[in-house]
Amino acid sequence: MTTPAIPASVVRRGMRAAALASLPLLVLAAAPAHAEAAEGWHPVEPAAVDRLEALVWFVVGPVALFVLIAFLALVPALIKREPILPRHGDEEAQWIGGPGKGAKELPAAERTAGTGGASGSW
Repeated sequence: MTTPAIPASVVRRGMRAAALASLPLLVLAAAPAHAEAAEGWHPVEPAAVDRLEALVWFVVGPVALFVLIAFLALVPALIKREPILPRHGDEEAQWIGGPGKGAKELPAAERTAGTGGASGSW
């Protein structure tokens, strides 16, 4: 036994009708309750944030976090006693955390005619 296929247009119309019918229920469910407080309860005052507290949270906190991150980024250079600011004209001093003064360069590769690159041959 097979079930007959429902046309797509009928399914779309049914889904639209269900969405439109449920809209008023969703609006009513999301509305605030209009109940009064009990007789023994004290009225709740809205919480006020002190200006000093707001200044601490929104200004002092981020600045302190920035200083902490900058300090942690500079700790390796401070431990190695490397200069933090570059000396203009001295190329080695401009690379923080680079190779020490005793580092040697790799030897240059020998070049032979016709090998490698675009001039390679088969």
